[in-house]
Amino acid sequence: MNQIRKIEQLNEQELKEGISSGASWHQDYRDTSYIFIGNLPGKMNEMDILIVFSQYGVPTKVKLVRDKETGESMKFAFLKYEDFKSTILAVDNLNGSEIVPGTRMRVDHVRYRPYKYSGDDDANIEWDQAVEREMERDFSREKDEKTEAVEMITEKDEDLVDPMAGYVGEKEGKKSGSHHHHHHHHHHHRRKREGAE
Repeated sequence: MNQIRKIEQLNEQELKEGISSGASWHQDYRDTSYIFIGNLPGKMNEMDILIVFSQYGVPTKVKLVRDKETGESMKFAFLKYEDFKSTILAVDNLNGSEIVPGTRMRVDHVRYRPYKYSGDDDANIEWDQAVEREMERDFSREKDEKTEAVEMITEKDEDLVDPMAGYVGEKEGKKSGSHHHHHHHHHHHRRKREGAE
């Protein structure tokens, strides 16, 4: 428990002394984007951890250490962020927080040494592979969403350049299913297009 308090004291001291972020104790760990998460509720799985910690950045790896035989959570984990700054936010905001009333979570910077499996039957292997697959799926989904967002912005920009062209494109998209509709507006479109060009 005193480790949680120690981190809180370090942060309080820096606030009092007005230490700049460059001189902060966090900077001792700037070469690693890993954090240690301890005192976890036993029911929390890797996905729960990702949900809580993704508030402060993009997690790229999570390793919840599990019992080699049973696969049960050992109640501590390591998480890697895309960006070191996220580790500072997570440590400052989540260390000492109670996910389950009465259990204060410990969150600290760490220089992570990859977990070594005890053998082919180590229950951790299966869990780690499942988590990796899940994270890859999430990342590709996020990438798709980002691409869509970029495309939407580009479309908006085109509308700004030429509102008429945007209007015509939109109409054409809507009517592709109706031949009659197409015929009705045919002349109308051509005139508009010439005007737009």
